[in-house]
Amino acid sequence: MKWLSKCMLAGALFGVACTGFAKDIADDMVGTADALKKWGGNAAVEFLPDGGYKGKAAVRIVAGADKKGKMIGQSLKADEVKGKKIEFSAKVKAENVAPGSKSWLGVKFMISIKTAEGKQSWIETFPANLRNGTYDWQEIKTTANVPADAVTVSVSMGIQESEGTVLFSDVEVELED
Repeated sequence: MKWLSKCMLAGALFGVACTGFAKDIADDMVGTADALKKWGGNAAVEFLPDGGYKGKAAVRIVAGADKKGKMIGQSLKADEVKGKKIEFSAKVKAENVAPGSKSWLGVKFMISIKTAEGKQSWIETFPANLRNGTYDWQEIKTTANVPADAVTVSVSMGIQESEGTVLFSDVEVELED
């Protein structure tokens, strides 16, 4: 939504045509306690009404020393995103997230896609330096081209097979225009 507002303003002021991610599929996905109810696994999170990026709402996910991790996920309507490019974005902050035993473990922010043929894909396109450690608010994005034969599409976030604390704020999914 933020991009669309800027794009519309630029168009009105300068006659600029915009391309890119323009349609919100899910906006402010953790902005209220009710919005959080749409996430599966939400027992593992704490809702912070004003504890997020620039005072916005956030969720805090804490994974203990057992390193089982904590994840939450939400399904998207596959019919809305088939054959299109989607972007899953948020602001993320980490506190003492330990490195996992594999390079892809630690902070998770991914798109999962299953096709009619049963092919499963897990897509994460954010920088590896945001997988573990302690850092202040950073923008995080994962993009995916959804196949035309997708039957399920979901987004998930949290900590996988690691320990520490991660906060997510300003979470949304957009379609490329």
